[in-house]
Amino acid sequence: MSFYGTDAAEKSASKVVQQGGPKLDSSWKLDRQLKALAACETKVGKTDDLTFKESSIKDVTDRGRGQVVEALMEALEKAINIADEETRRLALVDRQMAKNLAGSSQSSSQVPKHVYDEVKSHREALARFRKSGRTVDQPIAECLAQLGRLPIDARVLKETKVALELNHEFWRKSPETAVRNYITELVTEWKNKFRAETGNYPEPKKKVYSQRALKNTATDLEGAAYNRVPRLLEYQQVIKAILTRFLEAPKQAVGIMEGGRSSESVVKDVHAEWMLMSRQMQAKRQRI
Repeated sequence: MSFYGTDAAEKSASKVVQQGGPKLDSSWKLDRQLKALAACETKVGKTDDLTFKESSIKDVTDRGRGQVVEALMEALEKAINIADEETRRLALVDRQMAKNLAGSSQSSSQVPKHVYDEVKSHREALARFRKSGRTVDQPIAECLAQLGRLPIDARVLKETKVALELNHEFWRKSPETAVRNYITELVTEWKNKFRAETGNYPEPKKKVYSQRALKNTATDLEGAAYNRVPRLLEYQQVIKAILTRFLEAPKQAVGIMEGGRSSESVVKDVHAEWMLMSRQMQAKRQRI
């Protein structure tokens, strides 16, 4: 009888059959065939030995590493889009809350009329001085100081246009450093106050990264993972954990792209978390 087996189990089974084993034909009764097969199974063994051996784990292939880089690029891009959508949603909520607060504050408080008049007077004096082309002198410095002391709100800014005057290049590029810095602080304060009272915040800019930037970051992440765990099993688990983290905490992907965190630190944290989880699962299995 010819043997076509490929491993020890099949060779042993073939030997049993050749040495007077069961004949699967009409020459043997059914109950006798079943008993013979059961005896054969006992001698050969029911299953192959699938015990895990460290030596059986291979290093990651170059092709596999290339596929991981592509997967990381896709995950980074998706996480960045998710983070952008969340930022826009929160900005929309903030603007609506600011508008509601502005409506309630406008109905409960009124800026005295003399404030409007004083601000308009100062704005006109500043405009005249700017058109004269003279160097900033003490009276103008005092005019700016008085503006800083007035209770100016969004309605005053909108009606008097004083911020528009001070945003002129003549004031922003004044040779007097102290005056220039004071104007910058004053305009910034007014701008923030106007946005807070009206909810007129600028639309968050969508973060866009080139494919080269995404590939460079993905390559750095993959390289850091491979340097830490070159064996296939751990490498796969660490990569999966990184992909999962980007989806669960998309702002971390933005942080990596912006240079807030290095690829090595991210991989180190993910690997440490995976090792801790693995030890906990192993301890749990031992208790069962």
